[in-house]
Amino acid sequence: MPQLLRVLILEDEPTDFELAVRELCREGFLPAVLRVENEADLRHGAADFVPKQNLARLGSSVRRALNLAAERARRRRAEEALEQREQQLREAATDRERLSRQLQATLAQLESVIPFCAGCQKIRDDRGVWNHVKSCVQNGSLAALGHSLCPECAQRLCASTG
Repeated sequence: MPQLLRVLILEDEPTDFELAVRELCREGFLPAVLRVENEADLRHGAADFVPKQNLARLGSSVRRALNLAAERARRRRAEEALEQREQQLREAATDRERLSRQLQATLAQLESVIPFCAGCQKIRDDRGVWNHVKSCVQNGSLAALGHSLCPECAQRLCASTG
């Protein structure tokens, strides 16, 4: 099946123009042709040129120009896909940093409240053991204290009110 092709031909001789069109058809192209008669009209655009004394080169020149155009289009699509992926990665990194800051803030809040017995002044560690304040101050694990009652003080308080 012939390949549809848009062609701009600079030719002032109608018979030479027809020869160029026939050569394109012979090479398997179905040309949609625009003929201009002087170089000033080349503003329509051209990717390559073939002198009329070398029409045998016309088919290969057209194929090369088509291949180059296809390669440019593939490269442009690949670059656009790469830019899109880079943007996604930048957004993912930003999200990760934001989530990391939120997690650190939440952990800081959780670590800053220490159960503190209002009765005997003992502090509960992360294993659930109640220790004297002095031992916690010495190992540097104090942050903010939240009042609570250790089991011994809770029993004493209940026994004294009951």
